[in-house]
Amino acid sequence: MAIEIVHVTVDNVEQAISLACEIFKPNDHFAIRQELMASLGLEPETSEVYQVMEIHRAGYLMALEDGVPAGVSGYYSQKGHEEDVWLGWTGVSNNFGGKGIGEAVVRAAFASAELNGIKNLRIWTSDEEQFASARRLYARLGFNEEPYRADAPANEGASLARVFTKAADPEKVADSWVKSSYRLPDLEIFDMPRLDQVARNQFERHQVEHRVLAA
Repeated sequence: MAIEIVHVTVDNVEQAISLACEIFKPNDHFAIRQELMASLGLEPETSEVYQVMEIHRAGYLMALEDGVPAGVSGYYSQKGHEEDVWLGWTGVSNNFGGKGIGEAVVRAAFASAELNGIKNLRIWTSDEEQFASARRLYARLGFNEEPYRADAPANEGASLARVFTKAADPEKVADSWVKSSYRLPDLEIFDMPRLDQVARNQFERHQVEHRVLAA
C-alpha cells in the first residue's frame, strides 16, 4: 500500500473536511470546516477564525493510501506567540488505523510549518478515552505533557485539554506553555469546556442560518 502526504488545497479541501468530520464529533464539524477553509485564505472563514483565534499562519495536509484519504493534520501559530507552532486538527480514519499514518502526518505537519525562528512545538488534545492512542503517540515522539490549569470551570459532558510540548531544536529545552502568557481568546488552550460551548453555539447558529436560507 502506497502512502502519500499532500498539502490541502482549494482542489481537495472538501475531501479533507469530509475526512476530518468522519474522525471527529458532530459538534466539531463547523469548527473543522472554518479552520481548514481559513488555512487557505478563503473568506468569510478566514476573517471569522482569525478574529476568534488570532491565527498568525496555518496549513493542513492529508495522507492518502492508494489515493484514498486516510489521515489529516495541520499546524497553526497565534499572533503574539509566533515562536510557537501548534498541531491542528489531526486524526486517522478507523479504516486505516495501525499503519503508522498518525505518526507520519504529525511529523509532516510540523515539518511543513517551516520552523525557522520557531522555539516550541505544542499539541493540545483532551482527556477523552478516544484520544488515548494519540496521547501515547505524542509521548513516543518526545513531547512532554505539561500541567493543565486545575481550576477550569466544570461543564457537564465536556473534557479538559491536555497539553504536550517539545523544543523545535532538539539541542534546546522547550519553554513552558503555562508560563508563556497566553490569554483569552485562546479558549482552546486554557479552557476546553468554554471552547466546547463556543463551538456548540457556532454549530447551532450555523444550523439555524441554513434552515432560514432553505425556507
